[in-house]
Amino acid sequence: VDNAVFDADPGGEANNQLGSMTLELTQPEISGVTVHTAPEEAADDEADVPELVDVATPRSEVAIEDRLIVQFEATGIYGALVANSSGDVDEIDEGFDRLTDDGVSTQVLDRYLSTTDEETTVEVVADEDIGNQDALEIDLSASDSDTYLTIDQANDQFFLIADTSSDDAFENGDAPDADEDFTATIEYDADEGDDQYEFEDTGDRNSHPAPFDATTDTSDNFPYLQQGDVISGSADLTLAPRSITFDNTNEDDQIEAPASEDSEISATTNVAPGSDAELRVTSTDASSSFRQGNDVNITEDGSITTTYDLSGQEVGDAFDTNFRVEGSGVDSVDSVIVESVGDTGDEETNETEPEPEPEPEDDGEANETADDGGDDGSTDDGTPGFGAVVALVALIG
Repeated sequence: VDNAVFDADPGGEANNQLGSMTLELTQPEISGVTVHTAPEEAADDEADVPELVDVATPRSEVAIEDRLIVQFEATGIYGALVANSSGDVDEIDEGFDRLTDDGVSTQVLDRYLSTTDEETTVEVVADEDIGNQDALEIDLSASDSDTYLTIDQANDQFFLIADTSSDDAFENGDAPDADEDFTATIEYDADEGDDQYEFEDTGDRNSHPAPFDATTDTSDNFPYLQQGDVISGSADLTLAPRSITFDNTNEDDQIEAPASEDSEISATTNVAPGSDAELRVTSTDASSSFRQGNDVNITEDGSITTTYDLSGQEVGDAFDTNFRVEGSGVDSVDSVIVESVGDTGDEETNETEPEPEPEPEDDGEANETADDGGDDGSTDDGTPGFGAVVALVALIG
């Protein structure tokens, strides 16, 4: 037309520039992977990033029943999550709200990983197989309450959240009931085939290339790295049953608590900070019965400290200390009242046992001396029942 924007000749410049903008392409990066724990809730309970960060605590051991949160710091993946990875160009503009909305189903990530030729890995997998089954892993195809994804593109990170109390959050098996080691991994691999990734040409000049399909099997590679490059990040973690280890225990593994107004009991647990937790003490064999329960704050390093008024109890009184989380018992430990921590309450414990007296020596002379002492059993030296030699031995003893 008369007012064409571009010159029709090959390489022609714009006839009438309407505006301009600079577009910068940068190579994707993977900065790291960090494991966090959070109190027991559904995976999608806190989808907003600031709220999620507020309840998360970095920790490599996560108690089973708490939430596992894996923070992936990376660029180069958000366009794929927006595009829905369906291969249908009509849906490419459908998911931009995922970058600003309150999280997204992990099925979006699963669809991208499983249906494209881009050789991207995002997974949390157990280190060992289970018998003849594949290793246990977090199931990205699960429902939102079991696994969930929160995207923070502005800070080049996204969070994979799993409810470890749910069997449905795992594939190749149920949620573990004993210690299980896992590795969380993100990887972009451009070293799978012989050729650099090339987008498949649909053959239609009026159609876009298929967004996630490579031209041949030999170019199944991450598109945005140089051929042969691989970048990755990983972190080790352990899922373990909820547990608590008490301080001030004696050789019988009993907690020792002093008989005082501020009798302190302290411990360390793998339960997530912020959890609804309680330490309850209940008498079992005591001079006077008692039952006290305190809500406890679990610190970032897992420590717990609380005090009770046990001033009315006697040394040796027995009781149970019970640790409860979200209304369920985690562990119960035998406990005892002592004078002070480190004191068993047995007054004779630190006394020296007297040595037994030696048996009288049968040397003949002693017996003869005793026989000469008269009817009252006294000897010449005034020691009743003993001769001089026996008396000396007994004295030494």
